[in-house]
Amino acid sequence: MKLSLITLALAVAISGCSQTEQTLAANDTTSFKTVNSAVKGENQSATYQAMLDQLVDIDMQADLTSLSPTDTLVLRKIIEVADILDGIYFKQTFENNAAVRQQILASTDINKSKLLSLFELHYGAWDTLNGDKPFFGSTARPDGAGVYPVDLTKSEFNQWIAAHPEDEKSFKSGYTVIVRDKEQLKAIPYSIYYKEELTDAAKLMREAAELTKDQTLKIFLSKRADSFLNDKYRDSEMAWMDLNGSLEIAIGPYETYTDKLFGYKTFFEAFITVRNPEDSAKLDIYKKYLTAMESNLPIPDEHKNVNRAS
Repeated sequence: MKLSLITLALAVAISGCSQTEQTLAANDTTSFKTVNSAVKGENQSATYQAMLDQLVDIDMQADLTSLSPTDTLVLRKIIEVADILDGIYFKQTFENNAAVRQQILASTDINKSKLLSLFELHYGAWDTLNGDKPFFGSTARPDGAGVYPVDLTKSEFNQWIAAHPEDEKSFKSGYTVIVRDKEQLKAIPYSIYYKEELTDAAKLMREAAELTKDQTLKIFLSKRADSFLNDKYRDSEMAWMDLNGSLEIAIGPYETYTDKLFGYKTFFEAFITVRNPEDSAKLDIYKKYLTAMESNLPIPDEHKNVNRAS
C-alpha cells in the first residue's frame, strides 16, 4: 500500500512537471510570435518610411501682392473648385478607393499612419513610383483605373464595339465612364456620373466669373462651367488660350495616362498660377517674333495660326 501511494505521488509529480513544461513551451511560442510580429512591424515601418522619404513636402509661398482684392476672391473660389476636382480624381483612379481608405483607418496595423499618408500621396494603395506595387492588400491595380469595370479586358471592350458600332463614339470618348449594367456595357457622361461634384464646381466657376474684371478669365470660367455640365470642352479650351490676366488657370479633365487600358479617358486636375508681372514683362520682347516663329514651323500651313500668334 505504501508502495502504491509513493508511485501515485511520483506519477502526479511527473504529470505536473510535464504540464509545466508544456505551459512554458506554449508561452515561449507566444513570446516568439510576439517578437516576430514586432520585428516584422519594424521592418515594414522602415519600408514605408523609405517610400515616404521619396516624396518631400515643400512649403511654397506665393506672392499675391500683385492681385487686387477681387482677384484674391476669384482665386479662393477657383481653389474650392480644385478641391472638388481632386475628389473626382480620387474616384477616377479606383472605384473602391473610399472603401480601401476606411479599411486602413479601421485596421490595427502599427504603421497605420504611414499607410494612410502613402495612400493619400498615391491616390490609392499602389506605389506609383515602383510599378504600381500594392503596399496595402494584394489587389493589383486595374489598368482601367476607376473609369472602366475592374474586370473589363481590351478584348471584351473591342468585341462590344464590334457588335454595337453605334456605341463606339461614346465608349471611346474622353469624357465618359464605362460601367456594367447586368449583361450590358454602358457609357455614362462625366456630367452625369460626377453630377453632384461638377454641379458644385460649375456654380463656383460662375460665381468667380461674375466677380472677375478680367474679361478673358470671365469668358473662360463661364465656358468651362458649361463644359462641366455638357461634356463639350472645345469652346472653353479655345477660351483658355486667350487668357491674359493676373491668374492663369488650367482646370478640368486633361491627361489620359492614368487610363492604362486604352488611354482614352481624361482625368480631372487643376493647375492654378499667379502671374509674376515683372518677369512676365521681360518676355514681352519675344512677342514681336511670334508670327515669324509660327510661320517658320516645319508643319503644313493649314496647321498654323499666325493670327493667334500675333
